[in-house]
Amino acid sequence: STTASMTLLGPCPVTLALPGRTLNFAATAGSIRLFDDKGEPQADIAYNSYQLDGTDRATRPVTFLFNGGPGASSAWLQFGAAGPWRLSLDGAVSSATPDLLPNAETWLDFTDLVFIDPVGTGYSRFVASGEDVRKRFLSVDGDVSSIALVIRRWLEKYARLLSPKFVSGESYGGIRGPKIVRNL
Repeated sequence: STTASMTLLGPCPVTLALPGRTLNFAATAGSIRLFDDKGEPQADIAYNSYQLDGTDRATRPVTFLFNGGPGASSAWLQFGAAGPWRLSLDGAVSSATPDLLPNAETWLDFTDLVFIDPVGTGYSRFVASGEDVRKRFLSVDGDVSSIALVIRRWLEKYARLLSPKFVSGESYGGIRGPKIVRNL
């Protein structure tokens, strides 16, 4: 995965009323396409980002979050922990649509957020077929390399190279995190 391109849905301006404060931010859903050394498309890596309005992008921290594997998207971190909204699990029924509530504990107060779904999770997907492509992305080094490239491309796209950067992973994401930092 040596090069990448981007697809965006957004950014959408959002105002979120929380206890004692109101957050104005841009919410963006997008994907970054990764290519092999020959320029052939390999995978689309999906992300959701939230960037607080009215901040200095050079000094405002940005945190990249991802969940563990296999098949675990960043949705639980986004809607169960750090994102601007959370899912209400009170009285949840598996066949019913859950309620989406403002998250008073969102990390958006102190850092912009980028939730990344590694290939094979969430809305991320393989573009190329074949066992060699699967082996490359689903290996430890391939997984780390692809997520590090996505982070670099996101930072370039949003002019955030000077921002303080943090990585947060849950479950296998906790193993992936230090390897990504080393790669970056």
